[in-house]
Amino acid sequence: VADYYFAKSSIFAQNTLKDDEYHLFRQIFNIIFESMPKPDLYVYLHANTPKLLENISKRGRNYEQSIKPAYLEKIQNGYFHFFKQVTAFPILIIDINNIDFVNHQEHYEELKDAIFNSEYKLGINRLIL
Repeated sequence: VADYYFAKSSIFAQNTLKDDEYHLFRQIFNIIFESMPKPDLYVYLHANTPKLLENISKRGRNYEQSIKPAYLEKIQNGYFHFFKQVTAFPILIIDINNIDFVNHQEHYEELKDAIFNSEYKLGINRLIL
C-alpha cells in the first residue's frame, strides 16, 4: 500500500510545467516508467470539486487554502486521461462523495472491504459508496 505512484508525477507535471519543459519531462518519464513495477491495484478516491474544497477547508492547511477549483479539475482530468490509457493493471475509482470515512468507522470499514476483499479486472473499475 502506497500513497505515491510514479505516473502521478506526469499528471502534475502536465499541469505545472511549460510545454517545452513538459516535453523533456515526458521523454525521460517514458524511459523510466517502462521499467517501473506496476501496482496490483491502483485505487483512486474520487470526490467532486465542491467536496474537495470542503475537505481542504476542514483540514485548515494554510498552503492549501488558495487552491482554485479549476486547478483541482485539471488534476482530476489528468488522472482520468491517464486511467483511460491503462490496460496493464486494475484501477479502482471509488466515488466517496456520499461517505465520510474519516469520521465514521462504518464508512471506513466499507471502503476497506471494497479495496481488499474484491477482485477487479484490468483497466478501469468503478464503485460508488
